[in-house]
Amino acid sequence: LELKSLKELINSSAFNLSSKISKKYPTLDLSANGLPQYLYSKAYNSSSVNTKTSQLKANPSLNIRWDLIDPQRVYEIKLARNNYEVAQNNYEIKRKDLIQEARARYHKFQKSYADSNNAKIAVELSNISLKDAQSKLDAGIGTKFEVLEAEAQLAKDIQFLEEKKISQEIDKISLKEILNFKFEENLNISNEHKLLGFWNYTLDKNIDNGLKNSISLKNINLQRRIKKNQSKIFQSANQPVIYISNTISSSFTKGSALKATIDPDASGSSYLNTLSLNFSWNFYKGGQNKNSYKAKKSELESEKYQSLNLKNIIKKNITESYLN
Repeated sequence: LELKSLKELINSSAFNLSSKISKKYPTLDLSANGLPQYLYSKAYNSSSVNTKTSQLKANPSLNIRWDLIDPQRVYEIKLARNNYEVAQNNYEIKRKDLIQEARARYHKFQKSYADSNNAKIAVELSNISLKDAQSKLDAGIGTKFEVLEAEAQLAKDIQFLEEKKISQEIDKISLKEILNFKFEENLNISNEHKLLGFWNYTLDKNIDNGLKNSISLKNINLQRRIKKNQSKIFQSANQPVIYISNTISSSFTKGSALKATIDPDASGSSYLNTLSLNFSWNFYKGGQNKNSYKAKKSELESEKYQSLNLKNIIKKNITESYLN
């Protein structure tokens, strides 16, 4: 279930990346001022003829815009791609952690199974010891104290067996949980042991492989790229955007406007096409983008120290495991 949750986050990051890439393509907007709108008015004038307006009117407009140069767009796409890679890495980290934890719980269950069997053997031996002590007492060569001692040992072993049975059941439930089994389902497990392989690398080789293959370390490096691209977005916010736009506007009317006599059957239409190369530049925002850029640069430095710290932790953990 944890993996399914992280898989959805990967899908979310993929959709977000596609959304940012779509900024490379033109946009198309359709608008209409009234569908339709009705105009009615009267104008009185002492030196000319009074006029009236009674008209149905529609003004649809189609606008196409294509950003040729947008400095922020490049870094937004890079940022979205970095976040997508982080989501994939988080999934892989969780997958490997779950496999490792499942293996640990499996071996723990195997150990509790063996402990339970050993406890059964201990109970059987205690039963034999109790019978021997009772036989010696009946034959007159033993003491009551030996019988009591054997009974006490048998009681301890029975209690120990019950504890191991409970531990075995708890370990089985724990294993079912991480494997996403229903608790009421039966879980058949092979308790045979076999050699998995040999590990004969040197300490330096282990450390090099650990640093190279650490997904968590890769994620920190990706976070550094994310902070860098975020800083670039703020830095490029004060740079100009150049885009092409094409606007087609039209007007359709029925009725008369500003006429002495209204003709309800009068109609008219017009259209206008405007193609232009445009330029916009938010060159100053009171230092807002500059300070945001500096903030992300500081966060970038923070990620660098986290990376160095994680490398030290990886080296320590590998060295401890190697020595053990």
